[in-house]
Amino acid sequence: MHKSKVVLLVIFSLISLDAYASGFSKPVWGGARSIGLGGAFVGLADDATALWHNPAGITYLENKHHFYLGADALITDTDFTPLGGSKESAKTEFLPVPSFAYVNKGLKALTLGIGVYFPHGNGGKYDTASFNAIGNPLEGRIYSMEILPTFAWQITPAVSFGASLRIVRISNTIKGQTFINPATLTVVDVLDDLEVDG
Repeated sequence: MHKSKVVLLVIFSLISLDAYASGFSKPVWGGARSIGLGGAFVGLADDATALWHNPAGITYLENKHHFYLGADALITDTDFTPLGGSKESAKTEFLPVPSFAYVNKGLKALTLGIGVYFPHGNGGKYDTASFNAIGNPLEGRIYSMEILPTFAWQITPAVSFGASLRIVRISNTIKGQTFINPATLTVVDVLDDLEVDG
């Protein structure tokens, strides 16, 4: 029996996959209690942040109005060393990350809520052009804002149905980006401002 467990352990160790993270996301919109419980908050639903975790659970809130206001901050400290150049440092910046939720139980069996939060964002700004200016902008910003209109209907005292619509707005701004012609490898243009929203 012991030998088979060792064989299984070796097999599972050999077939395990690596997982890599991408981007930078701050989950402060879920509330301190939810983060502290490691995501086990779904069954509690006792404050306005429940609309993110359990939309049907907002029907069980005790008071008529529930508010949630959260804030976090990113303090950027970015260094970059271009190929063949020396270390370049971006300005240290303070980027606020707000979040808000409101739940109204004013209707009999219907509960409505709205949430607004910023789960992703970052940025940086350099004083001078990079040693290797091609592909390295002077300034960049990226963020996503999410709006979460929510409704829940209490069918019976023990059964509720809830749904949320997740509306996402993403913005990416780049300033001072150098573009090159791939055929001739010559500088075509230096972009003053590029803004992409969606």
